[in-house]
Amino acid sequence: MTFRATALSTWGLGLDWQTGVTTTADGALPELDGADKAAATIGRGEVRLDTLNLASLTATVQSGLFRQPLLVAPKTSGKTPAAARRPLPRQVADDLRTLMQSYAQTAGVDGAAFGGVADQFGDSDQPITGWFTAYRGDLAVAVTAAEQTHRPKTAKAVVRAVLDATS
Repeated sequence: MTFRATALSTWGLGLDWQTGVTTTADGALPELDGADKAAATIGRGEVRLDTLNLASLTATVQSGLFRQPLLVAPKTSGKTPAAARRPLPRQVADDLRTLMQSYAQTAGVDGAAFGGVADQFGDSDQPITGWFTAYRGDLAVAVTAAEQTHRPKTAKAVVRAVLDATS
């Protein structure tokens, strides 16, 4: 199965998400080969994810099944959330949960988390966005922060505040 087919069937990336509002954008997952495929494996290349995609990936790891973010409840919006065809393989889900829990301990966040910096190529070799995503219980949160000096710290602080406010 190709990268794109797996992203669609298991992670729900590329499906028509019905979040309850019309101004959301989805990431880009083109078919990759050669140098583009190699670049994608280290976080470079043409794969693009937005904050809702990160929240969905985190929720999918937590539950083992694709979870589409909702900004407005389906009962209120009248929209049906997207559904992926396949669950996340059990061993993959377990390994990702273990990785996220280990990272959360290192990052000082109660729950399971992962974070980093998204890089930009071209005119600038400076990171453009810090991101942090975590789950606790059945709540998944993702934040991107474009602040110039403390990107990952800022994103992590916002995620921690949301998780703490809901516990």
